[in-house]
Amino acid sequence: MQVLAYGLWRVWKCRNAMVFQGTVITQREQQIYWLCMWGSFGMLTPRVQHKWEKPRPGVVKVNCDGTWNAQTMKGGYGWVIRDFVGWMLQAGGKRDRRYGSALIAEVDAIRAAVVACQQGGFSHIIVESDSLSAIQMVKGDRVVDAEVEGLLFDIHAVTRELQEVTFTYAPRSCNMAAHEVAAFACRNGGLFWWDFIPPKWLFNTLACEANVTYGTINCCNPETHTYTQCTENLELLQHIVALHLRLHLILGIAERLYSVNRIFHRHGCTI
Repeated sequence: MQVLAYGLWRVWKCRNAMVFQGTVITQREQQIYWLCMWGSFGMLTPRVQHKWEKPRPGVVKVNCDGTWNAQTMKGGYGWVIRDFVGWMLQAGGKRDRRYGSALIAEVDAIRAAVVACQQGGFSHIIVESDSLSAIQMVKGDRVVDAEVEGLLFDIHAVTRELQEVTFTYAPRSCNMAAHEVAAFACRNGGLFWWDFIPPKWLFNTLACEANVTYGTINCCNPETHTYTQCTENLELLQHIVALHLRLHLILGIAERLYSVNRIFHRHGCTI
């Protein structure tokens, strides 16, 4: 309707220019005037492409997604934990869960993601889901449905054991990795878990969202989420994983030495 209204108004303006001023405006010029005026009122705003954002250093981000089949009343979930450089630390998924609705599947995915972070020793986390209703219920911004009260209780019980937890909503375009893990788990069934080295079918998605290239793997198109089929350089991947593990170990040791040094310094001693 907006396009039609602007077009009719532009035709009326060109008619008045010809009748009262004797100015003849061609059809091509009318189209140009119409497009320029339409854009000046903000009607031709570019489409915003949402992308996955890396967490700040010292914080991990876990993306989660739930799946549900209304006919079988079964579903599952998937989650992916990444650090500040976009590297996958852990990922997992599960199927053969019986749910009464899609909302239960999404909240259960959040619960599984929080539990995985707690078991993995991550105390500063950002939980991201593409279910706005689930995130609002977890944060207390929406009336809680009775069917998810038990799951919400578990989520809050686990988060109390962590130092920093932030729940955020993200559109599907920012949650593709978790979506693919959930879809894989539901296709194959069972329980799945990966540490540090992602499966081949997930590698390109992780590289795309982190905006990097590992080995000979090409990044995907962020607008269409299409991936280039290529082969992995497994030797280079092993070196990257080993370096990443060493960096985490060195940072952990340095942090503990700093804490011990502060304790000794507080008592008048040095190490």
